[in-house]
Amino acid sequence: MGRRSLVLLVFSMFVFLFGCQAEDPNQSLPEGPTPSSSSPPLLTVTIDNKTIDTTLGSYCWGNVCTDSEDPLLIEKRKDGEPPSFDPNSLVTLSYSETEQPDTLHLIYQTKTDQTEVEVFHVEQEFELPEQAGIYYYRTFASWESGGDLSHAFRVAVE
Repeated sequence: MGRRSLVLLVFSMFVFLFGCQAEDPNQSLPEGPTPSSSSPPLLTVTIDNKTIDTTLGSYCWGNVCTDSEDPLLIEKRKDGEPPSFDPNSLVTLSYSETEQPDTLHLIYQTKTDQTEVEVFHVEQEFELPEQAGIYYYRTFASWESGGDLSHAFRVAVE
């Protein structure tokens, strides 16, 4: 096979392989999810009429996706004592988006045990555990209208 034939063969394979991936220039890219605001909603956590701070983790909202460190790990590195509450105190979760999430998952870890424990039947409220200790919570929320995100927060039960 001559050099000219080899170059022609390689060029033809290149055109064939990459030509199959060509897109129709008249075809628009699919739209991303269309939540009602351009920035992800903030999570408000209220316990005994006291609002506590949360940490935003990774999210996809609108056409923007971010990948960040696990917010639970960020909470674990925070200085100072977490806010403290009585056992079985009622925790209310609320998002700044007018529509609350379609799905909401919640897990926690204790300061002494890294095992993740899932909190079942979470709507927007749940109770703190009975046992004293420091608890680190992580939420996973998603909206059918588009978007999902995670937050974390910490509390002490005394």
